[in-house]
Amino acid sequence: MSSNIGKEGLESIRLGGMSFDQLPMRESVLAQEQIPAVKETIKRNKLGNIIAKYPKQTVDWVEGAIRECQATIKNVRSLMERQQTMIDEYTVHITLCDYRDSEIKKLDGRKNKDKEKIKELRLKFPPYQIPAMKQQIVQCKEAIQRSNEVIDKEHLSISELRELLVKCKQRDEELKPFGIKGQ
Repeated sequence: MSSNIGKEGLESIRLGGMSFDQLPMRESVLAQEQIPAVKETIKRNKLGNIIAKYPKQTVDWVEGAIRECQATIKNVRSLMERQQTMIDEYTVHITLCDYRDSEIKKLDGRKNKDKEKIKELRLKFPPYQIPAMKQQIVQCKEAIQRSNEVIDKEHLSISELRELLVKCKQRDEELKPFGIKGQ
């Protein structure tokens, strides 16, 4: 009788407490005939263990998801730039309107010369709806804040996807000896 403690694969198999080479001739031959089936079972078990401990996604899928997150970040940044441009433009318009209004207040609307100057100022600086523009600026700032939150979430997703990618590549490396290319 020999122990199989610490042994793996075929060396761990015991029949009646004996290894293959300790069996009588007939039993040894019968056991040797079943070795290919045992090897196949061991191979399937190892393969099953590898597949079970790693994620199911393919490397291509994970890389595609990362590219999609990066594209989302790029699009959101573009949106943020447009929102900031709108804020800048509206701020300029509001400033010009404030200037126009302050110049008009300095003039006396009853004098002909001042009336002409007021008319000229109104033509030069169109009468924008300042409260509406200020509200639009507030909405743009809120959109920029929400966009920052989206970008933060996308960066978090990319981080998680990169961890998943490492596991998928590791799984594919472990599967190569079995003749299985990346899943």
